[in-house]
Amino acid sequence: EMSKEFSTIKEYIKKNDNLFLSIGGGIGGLEVVINKNFKDKSFYFIERNFISKKVKYGWGGMENDEAYNSFELQKLFLEKNGLKKENFYLIDYDNDKLPILKFDLITSLFSLDYHYDFNLYKEYLKKVSKPDTRIIFDTIRAEYFKKVFEKVEIINTDLNTVHKSKRIVCTNFIE
Repeated sequence: EMSKEFSTIKEYIKKNDNLFLSIGGGIGGLEVVINKNFKDKSFYFIERNFISKKVKYGWGGMENDEAYNSFELQKLFLEKNGLKKENFYLIDYDNDKLPILKFDLITSLFSLDYHYDFNLYKEYLKKVSKPDTRIIFDTIRAEYFKKVFEKVEIINTDLNTVHKSKRIVCTNFIE
């Protein structure tokens, strides 16, 4: 599954990109695939570090009470899948200060502007973006972002989602 997601974004990753930011990316499966294709990059993950007891998902009679993330599991998963400890940083959205670095690529698949409003992160993203930083996320309102960024490109349309979402890559904030 993550290889499929990677195939939608790989052409927007440059060989000299070094700083990657993932917002709401879960356990880090996409970043593992990126790391296998582009070695020794630095990955920053902004996540919530708790498992909700209120949210229950059921698949075929099995119950899973995991909602959000567990940094313990994520750290283990990333290391077992080839990311070096010194190449990834887990940032707890609720308790840590968000990193202020100029990222090359920011991804938030099915999270930013999908589960929560883009405007929650807008000012932060402006601070951590360069004019050529690529910000990739899924939205149902791709046209709206043409007022926010100089360049907006639809790179994938998912007709299988309830909202018929579009994956977009954006560069250079207008405001």
